[in-house]
Amino acid sequence: MPQPIRCPTQEIEDKLDDRIEITHIARVSDLELLSLKQKLSKLSGNERKEISAYLLRLDQETEECKSKAAQTIDAMASGKKVSLEDLKEQLGHG
Repeated sequence: MPQPIRCPTQEIEDKLDDRIEITHIARVSDLELLSLKQKLSKLSGNERKEISAYLLRLDQETEECKSKAAQTIDAMASGKKVSLEDLKEQLGHG
């Protein structure tokens, strides 16, 4: 019987779930962290990119990140923004 096609992201999440359980409040020992790093180093470049995107998404879901984004949006809405032309000039691309 043929295997169902699975999304690569789901496969990577399953691999990680099988190896260790990480939560926002979990503390990982030095030995567990070393083990995780060794396992990650054996992944392909594409798998590493997917893991990186997954970790970035987790970070963006934190209250701290959401609060900072809201502050930035509020500042821009109140007129604290830079036009593309001004940014180019500030960066020396103008």
